[in-house]
Amino acid sequence: VTSGVFGKLMEATARETFRQIPEADCLETYLWETAMLSDVDYFKGLYWAASPAESNLTADQYYGPADYIRELLTAYARGAQAAGKEFMFLTFSHYPWQERLLIEALRGIDRSVPILLDHKNQTGDWSPYRPANNVMLKVTDRRAMLLYDGTGEYWGQSLIPYCYPDEIQQRLRHALKNNPSIDSLGMRVNRVSGHTLYGNPNEVNWYALSRLAKDPDTPIEEIWQGWAEKRFGKAAAPRVISALKRTNEIGNLTYYIRGVWV
Repeated sequence: VTSGVFGKLMEATARETFRQIPEADCLETYLWETAMLSDVDYFKGLYWAASPAESNLTADQYYGPADYIRELLTAYARGAQAAGKEFMFLTFSHYPWQERLLIEALRGIDRSVPILLDHKNQTGDWSPYRPANNVMLKVTDRRAMLLYDGTGEYWGQSLIPYCYPDEIQQRLRHALKNNPSIDSLGMRVNRVSGHTLYGNPNEVNWYALSRLAKDPDTPIEEIWQGWAEKRFGKAAAPRVISALKRTNEIGNLTYYIRGVWV
């Protein structure tokens, strides 16, 4: 890393990826996966160093962690740019120290380096109880997309109704108010082959986001009514809406015990 060879390798890797897959328009990466609970207790071999001094007091720590991240992202972006493509970075973080590292790294990247930011609307994995994504709130000078989960990674992969247009609007308004560089919205619409939000009650989440993309202040009742009448007819719409609105609270109480997904 110190010599710059690692950065050149990542740049070449990004460029070669697009050469191998010319149909691709964008390369996206992220840095942290969901942490296992008590992973150190169960996997004693997790530590590569025999002592803390070996792991954090050696000469190769001249650069800070944010410097390494900055160089990595810059290399990916330059590689994608050389291939005439785009590079997107998912600011997926679980802990405050991860967010602080990303904020420092992204602020240190030259503005001429083209990086698109992909922000989940909350910290960590999908949860209605988590606060807003701090990277999204602090790094506001780069083009960005706001990302939602429409199918339910932790609630049945869209096979179980979990409809939350109200929360979608609430988080969207807050994000746009605090980050004017957000210019697009995204939603994951499938988790497993054959399981999508289309054709089932969770489709209203995607419909809500598509309407709010045009006007974030669209009344939620108007959104519910518009979707339900198209899917079930005008006569059935009121009962459908009444039933499905309850699934948001039911889902929160079922899948997020004390705010933690299970």
